Amino acid sequence: MKKTVINTLTLVAVFFACTTNLFAAKTYTKCDKISDIRKMEDGAYVHYTGLATTTFYTSRGLLVQDETGAIAIDSYDMSKACPDPADAGYPNLKITNIKGIFHKATNEAMTNIEIEYDEMAYEIDVKEKNVDFDITELTLSELFADPTKYECRAIRLSQVQTNNNNLTHNGIEIPIKTNGASIPVEATFVGYYGNDGGLGFIVPEGKYITATAYQTLADLKNSQPMDYALGILDPVLVNRVVANADGTTTLYVQYYYAPWWTTYGTMIKLPNNNANIEAGDSIVGVRGIYTPLRSEGNKIYGSTITQAPNSEITILNRNNELTIGSVQELEYIQGAAAENYEAQLCASPKGTIVKHGEKYFLRVRNSMSKTVDSVYIDGADFSEYVNTEHAIIGIVDAGVVNPGYATFVLRSENDILKDNYQFNNIAELKQAGKPLAVGVTYELVNPVLVTYKYQWYNAGTQLTGIHVQDSTGGIFIFDEQDIEVNQGDSVKNFKGSCIHFAETGSQLNIAGSKTYEVVSTGHAIDTNIEEVTMADLAANRSKYSSTVVKLLSVRHGSREVSNFGQTETETYLYFGKYEIVYTVWEYELYEVSDIVGIFDDGGYANPFSFIALSQEHITKGIEINPPTKIENTKGDDVNFIYNSGNLTFSTEVDFVEIYSINGTLVSQKEVNATTMSINLNNGIYIVRAIDYDNNIISVNKLVVR
Repeated sequence: MKKTVINTLTLVAVFFACTTNLFAAKTYTKCDKISDIRKMEDGAYVHYTGLATTTFYTSRGLLVQDETGAIAIDSYDMSKACPDPADAGYPNLKITNIKGIFHKATNEAMTNIEIEYDEMAYEIDVKEKNVDFDITELTLSELFADPTKYECRAIRLSQVQTNNNNLTHNGIEIPIKTNGASIPVEATFVGYYGNDGGLGFIVPEGKYITATAYQTLADLKNSQPMDYALGILDPVLVNRVVANADGTTTLYVQYYYAPWWTTYGTMIKLPNNNANIEAGDSIVGVRGIYTPLRSEGNKIYGSTITQAPNSEITILNRNNELTIGSVQELEYIQGAAAENYEAQLCASPKGTIVKHGEKYFLRVRNSMSKTVDSVYIDGADFSEYVNTEHAIIGIVDAGVVNPGYATFVLRSENDILKDNYQFNNIAELKQAGKPLAVGVTYELVNPVLVTYKYQWYNAGTQLTGIHVQDSTGGIFIFDEQDIEVNQGDSVKNFKGSCIHFAETGSQLNIAGSKTYEVVSTGHAIDTNIEEVTMADLAANRSKYSSTVVKLLSVRHGSREVSNFGQTETETYLYFGKYEIVYTVWEYELYEVSDIVGIFDDGGYANPFSFIALSQEHITKGIEINPPTKIENTKGDDVNFIYNSGNLTFSTEVDFVEIYSINGTLVSQKEVNATTMSINLNNGIYIVRAIDYDNNIISVNKLVVR
């Protein structure tokens, strides 16, 4: 039983009007149950003598229900029956003595009682005000199985996903109308089913929509809900796992692979740890009661999601590099820093480790206020580091380890950073798991090959970027002055601070360091090139970051883009649903090109772009057309049937091309579904279906008779 009061009259046009003059000679059949009324013949005169509850108002009347069913009263103004006109237009009334003409449901209209306009019909009695009305808890499957059973009744649909203007759950989909209210990605909806020309489920007001899941942790924390079960649909990254003394488990999680400026973290409390979750896991299925972070004076208390006992967390994958996601260098370590970066893996500024009593603290000069901050540090033996300067990597604990105060919790002593780290190759550097921290440098000891260099100016300052690679991978190196090397140079001892990006590779900022040494010059950079597709780059950004590759069979296009208020023409390469910015647009391209160049996903110029080495490195690519002689009518990977203007595939496909038997392109369409609408004339066609995620290209013959 839920107390529900509508404070404003909400109009939803769902009923049709049917008027008949009322004559005294008409005979009314008395019914004390709504279920008995619904069994009457169409057009019968009925007199409801039971006690019904008003639930929702619509533009044509109101809905009422009793314990046996629900029905609509059409064209009725409650002010005619309420002694106090202020009661008119409000649900939560107990009413009786309803007279009217019964109409059965059709495909176009709801079952309803139509109240006559003759004054003799206005005999409805209001027996009680401000009553509770029952809300029937249903799944979408239960509603879909017998919608007329629940027609007009107040219904709550829980944990339903939305797709455009439809509700979906376990493959079932019905239309929804919300009278203009915004629809969350997953929610609990309270409303009623109305068989009114396809309107489906109708939610009278936005206040009857309660989000039960948010797309991201950022959405959740910005909404600050509490006290009801909810979930997060996107995966989160586990930074730390703590087994508590009471048998519960606390997970420190952050928004999975978010850019640092939109990252969020929280703690999840599990009743146990049957899922065997570890640091470095990405997980989905977070659902429970959210208690938001709060601050009282200078004390900070962390936010927590208490996982619902009947909800299961699923591990998507393991052993993620924790620092490849949102690792933020903190300029200061108290106040808003701890509050904003709760549960996240962060790098502190360089500071002095001190000991007070039995606790260790990191003292850091605040770069903004110039005062000295101290933060409690835990998770390692700091005894040999007392009174020495170090930056550290820690998980921000907002008041749990040290109640009411922020704590930096280290994963191990390896997160007490040295001043300088030396690596033999690029792969070692990128896998080191250390983010940018002030005063900590990374050094590439062995030689790397310079594959591209470009310079530009920003506010009068010259900026230089170079791409380098060795046999283990590539990386982008940046400086605010000239880096005195050239394409084809072999260089050792690049030294600087390292940034790991969420989706844009890694970058080494050498910041004026002249430690590097040119070992030799004049090396060819286009030997032993790996051939890749656009899908390969999208799926393996870290692998191909800043490396020279041969990009196969891409088309090109151009568009107008705004850049700092200026309109510019941007050239891009594409294949199917994938596209990439083409930075050296002055090189002439073929309609379909193979291009030898550098995959630039860490540069300042245009992250996730492609740089051609030269005009000579652009050749005419082979357009992959389907063969014209295919005997089989089914592909090995993707089967389909054609019926009434629809192609239905055996699995979801991303892109579909249809050719005539002589090779003419008939249709080319991005689908991202299992069906595609197209009208084909009688004839023989070749259907080429592409599933990028699974690297499937299936070619089939289609005969339309």
